[in-house]
Amino acid sequence: MAAEEYSDVVAAMMQERLGGDSVLNTTLKIGGRIYDTVIPQADTEAERAATYPCVVFAIDSAGAVLAGSSESIVWQPDDYAVFGITEGADFTALTSIAARLRQLLHGFNHQIIANGGYINWCRYRKLYKLALTESESGLRFVRLGGIFRIAARLAP
Repeated sequence: MAAEEYSDVVAAMMQERLGGDSVLNTTLKIGGRIYDTVIPQADTEAERAATYPCVVFAIDSAGAVLAGSSESIVWQPDDYAVFGITEGADFTALTSIAARLRQLLHGFNHQIIANGGYINWCRYRKLYKLALTESESGLRFVRLGGIFRIAARLAP
C-alpha cells in the first residue's frame, strides 16, 4: 500500500466512528453529514438547511512515513483537521460538536477498521478555529474542531 492510500484508512475510520455516533448525528444534528476534504456547497436556503451543520476532515499536514525492515510501510502519522462547519457568524453552535469530536477521536487507539485498516493511535493536538469566512454570495461560515495526529496502517 502506498503512503497516500493511508488516507483511505482514516476516511473509513471517520465514517465508522463519527457516522455511528448517535449524539453527534441526532442530538447535535449532524445527521450523517461527514465529508472527506471537500466542504459541501449549498446555494438556496433549503439546501443550506439540509447541509449545515456538518463535519469535515482533511489532512492538515503529512507526517514521516515509518517503514519496517523493508520497503513496506508500518504506519504513517498525519495531522488531520476535523471540524464542524455551519452557516452564520457565531461559534456557539459548534462548541458542542467540537467537544464531541474530541471525545470520539482522542484516544481511539489500536482499532481495526472495516476496510482492513488499523488505527494505531489518534491524539488531539490542538484547537482548530477558523475565523469567519464569507462566500462570494455573502454567506458567512464558521469552523471549529481540532487537529488530530492519526497513525494508520494496514490491519495486523
